[in-house]
Amino acid sequence: ASCPPSAVGRFEREVMAAGKIQHPSIVHATDAGIEAGYQYLAMEIVDGWDLARLAAILRTASIADVCEIARQIALALSYA
Repeated sequence: ASCPPSAVGRFEREVMAAGKIQHPSIVHATDAGIEAGYQYLAMEIVDGWDLARLAAILRTASIADVCEIARQIALALSYA
């Protein structure tokens, strides 16, 4: 399946924007392109927990810990 030109253009713009973001709380995009009609975006591997594990841990987290996580997320989103 080939990508419509409008989708390819949007993908390329998003990849360019993602490639400019350098922040310790945001995963860095390392490569992107189209292969066999499929768009791909490669990102760095980050050690840590997946969302399911984090959600399980947060069920018993203190309000202070949850607020700190929210603060770090807000800072990353603000930067982006």
